[in-house]
Amino acid sequence: MNKKNAKALLMGLAAMTLVACGGTPVSNESRPVVSESSEEPVISVVNPYVDIETIDIEGGDYMVNTTIYSFDKANKKMKVTQYEDYESYKKNEGTLLFDVAVRFVLVNNNYNAVYFENEGLIYLLRKNADAMQMVTKNGGVTSTLPAFLVAEIAQFSYGNYRSDKQSQNKADEEGNYIYDSQNNTIREEFYLYLELSETKASIYVEDSEFNRSETPLHSITNYTVILANGKLLIKIPHENGSFNCSLTARSETTITFTNSMERKGDYSCAGTFTKILK
Repeated sequence: MNKKNAKALLMGLAAMTLVACGGTPVSNESRPVVSESSEEPVISVVNPYVDIETIDIEGGDYMVNTTIYSFDKANKKMKVTQYEDYESYKKNEGTLLFDVAVRFVLVNNNYNAVYFENEGLIYLLRKNADAMQMVTKNGGVTSTLPAFLVAEIAQFSYGNYRSDKQSQNKADEEGNYIYDSQNNTIREEFYLYLELSETKASIYVEDSEFNRSETPLHSITNYTVILANGKLLIKIPHENGSFNCSLTARSETTITFTNSMERKGDYSCAGTFTKILK
């Protein structure tokens, strides 16, 4: 055996030994070195919306801002409508925005929700503690707004109301504050009265807790009841002014109000009207 053949035999035996021991045969050819960090990571994709059979969310009309989401639980439908005011809502005279099927889902193994989609947006009507919320997902952007069941919205009750006691710096007819001899502003106390009927809303002012004046401070006939953010509102415009007295129904016997300021001494204030029961 010549030297060339002996060298080849030795190299072959070395390669067999490496294979037998679990190694890798050595080759004269160059091989690229691939590090573990250069390999593509394996990502597990989990479906965040898992369908469920039932859901603990009541069917009905839910209000988000000024939009009504009508949830038909039995037929798994959601109709979304915009209404001009409360009267148009009662007459079902609104603008239909969209009408889609819904799913009942478990979201991220965390909470239940009514799931529906429209124009690339994902909507989730969910319960958070005792409050309802509408979650909207647009790509990576998520927004959450309160949702109010319209059936639970307080209604206006007709009758006569008196405010809690109010006070202000007294002013003259030109809107200038009146001062005492020590150059201190003079405070005055007063009550606002509300007379509310089906067609008319009037605000009166008086310094007495038991009697009101006969001439209204502000009044409106054939007013509009606004439906917004789960509340009913009436706005009484100021006489010869730019602002209003805003009323919000709270219960059968209470209405909260904000009488915006036009000028000094104009009885601007905020508080609660309580129904005068006879």
